[in-house]
Amino acid sequence: MVLEEKQPFSQNLLLTDMHDLELMIINSPALEKVLVELGSMEKISKLEERHRKDIRSLLLECAMPIGYLRWVSLQENLSLKFENLNFDKFIDKEKLAVDVKQLIRIVQSRTTSNIVSQKSPLKDDEIHSRMQQLSSNSPDPWHICCGHDVVSILSLGLRKAIGSNSSKSVEPDHVEMCLRLAYEQSYFSQTQLHAAIQQWEKVNAAFVVLRAYPKVRQGE
Repeated sequence: MVLEEKQPFSQNLLLTDMHDLELMIINSPALEKVLVELGSMEKISKLEERHRKDIRSLLLECAMPIGYLRWVSLQENLSLKFENLNFDKFIDKEKLAVDVKQLIRIVQSRTTSNIVSQKSPLKDDEIHSRMQQLSSNSPDPWHICCGHDVVSILSLGLRKAIGSNSSKSVEPDHVEMCLRLAYEQSYFSQTQLHAAIQQWEKVNAAFVVLRAYPKVRQGE
């Protein structure tokens, strides 16, 4: 909605600060908490030093091509299928690098029907060109990327590039759960969404959305 510059159709519809709630969590200190528990600080530091970017920027950079592909599918009404996408088929978990052409090929091959669209399916190189056109305006990566994609990439990275795990402890569902558990109320209270909910509650006084957290006294 933000990328298409569309306004909410209802005053009861409030937008997240980023593309989704998962990205809001990843944008918070909850990510550092999870990385301390599941990742390798040494590997993370080396990766950040090599690319001269922090780990958040690297995760977003890796997820952006998927976001652009989703956006092209929406604009062109291609109905591309992203469900249960196997990320390790097009992402190098040792370098956290994405093979964009391989990504397009895989998603295209999984899309066996194009029922909604009245157009002929676009070829891989045409889709790639549309993705590059969208990226030329440098849109906000926090709205381009999808939280579930970033978590899946983080899961892959924790197995090699920024960790050494191969167990269920770094499966996407578990990593996402860890991020939710690490997300504190104080982080949410600083977001635009929290402020928007407070404003909505003032207008709609009969409803309470935000839970009242008791203040913890010093020493307790």
